[in-house]
Amino acid sequence: MGKVIGYGVESGFEGGFLVDASPSHWVYCLEAAIRYETPTQAWAAANRRRHALAAAIEIIQKEDGSLAWEPLPLPSKAKSGSWVISVQLKPEARTMYVVNGGKRVKLSSERIDAKGYKLQSAAEKLALDLTNKGMVAKAEQITAEVVPIR
Repeated sequence: MGKVIGYGVESGFEGGFLVDASPSHWVYCLEAAIRYETPTQAWAAANRRRHALAAAIEIIQKEDGSLAWEPLPLPSKAKSGSWVISVQLKPEARTMYVVNGGKRVKLSSERIDAKGYKLQSAAEKLALDLTNKGMVAKAEQITAEVVPIR
């Protein structure tokens, strides 16, 4: 067990951790890595460096004083308590999730991409509209966030 002392950006493609933001420099020295205060800031920095296949990490100080790191899970667009719409284009087909419910509905196979609706009525209305168009759609509430145990 250890204590999280910050968040950073790692890239196996570039061979290390982000140590200089502009221009991006990478080295395999965790002590020199840029440390962000929140996972959101680390994901924002990683997303700006998609060409480097970057991912956000948490930097952990172990009880013996050494540093280690763990990858952060991808952030979900739909927060706990919001409603998401799952869709099956055909019965017993792969479940898809609504990313954009405008005039042209966009779907993704990943739940983390799903758009979160604050109101149950709005989610159920769109699910009913999609069902009327021949799809199998249902609104479901995200009741808890999955948090890794340390």
